Amino acid sequence: MPKAKAAAQKALELDDSLAAAYSSLAMILHRYEWDWRGAEQNYLKAIELNPNNARPHLWYAWLMMTVGRREEAQDQIKHAEEVTRRIDPLGLVDIRATMAKSLYLARQYDRAIKECHRAFELDPHYFLPHLVLGRSYVQKRMYAQAIRVFEKFVSLSGDNLLFAGALGHAYAISGRKAKALQTLEKLKELRKQRYVPAVYLAVIYVCRAA
Repeated sequence: MPKAKAAAQKALELDDSLAAAYSSLAMILHRYEWDWRGAEQNYLKAIELNPNNARPHLWYAWLMMTVGRREEAQDQIKHAEEVTRRIDPLGLVDIRATMAKSLYLARQYDRAIKECHRAFELDPHYFLPHLVLGRSYVQKRMYAQAIRVFEKFVSLSGDNLLFAGALGHAYAISGRKAKALQTLEKLKELRKQRYVPAVYLAVIYVCRAA
């Protein structure tokens, strides 16, 4: 990320009208430095310079979700959808998935589930709708359905750590303690070979007693 930031800043030194450079810089400030204000300023600049690029609209929407400005996030997603329909209809799956995530964070789980299924019509293999769908089922206490979603994706994707953590969480919160502990041990073993974010274990530990 520091190298990416340096490259984006160098690009802007050479040409301060490059929308892509502002967009890249905004993403780094957002996802890596947690500089919400700086990220927002750069996303808006990228959108101003090139309103026909859906990507900064979507990334800006994720920022708005992060800081709890969910209505603004949904507005940005709608802008991204308008652009995508005109320029790259194949990219609509990303729009549907992001809208599903926004609705999930707004605790509108039924609407989130519907958006996930709309995304599946465009691309049944894209990971994000599967993740949001499973998590929405968890919030609705439809644990069996959530576990089926996560188990299926884990079996298709191999050692997908994000889904392994989500599956372990679903096992734990549904009372399947042995399965949850088994998932924990698997993640701990994987830690010896690769980076495993601590949060993937934490989401299992936090509800082990459920």
